Amino acid sequence: MYLMEDSANGVHKIGMTTKQTPAQRIQQVAGKSKSKLTYTCIIETPKDAKLEGKLHELFRGAKTAHPTSGYNSIEWFALTTAQVAHACSH
Repeated sequence: MYLMEDSANGVHKIGMTTKQTPAQRIQQVAGKSKSKLTYTCIIETPKDAKLEGKLHELFRGAKTAHPTSGYNSIEWFALTTAQVAHACSH
């Protein structure tokens, strides 16, 4: 599970990957979003899908579209510093 940030736009992606390395995943998302991305945190857990779903639900009020036209990922959030810290503490 990971939290990545698009620092140019101030939005975060909460997601997970089971088939790619973190380096491969960030390159894939950066290509689609046309943004420079960095990982805020990577959380290794055997319950990836459960934690990802929990964080999506917790921050559902902060859900936002990524500003790149035509990029329709639903996993972007406008999070505060406190929310980022909370998500990364799991």
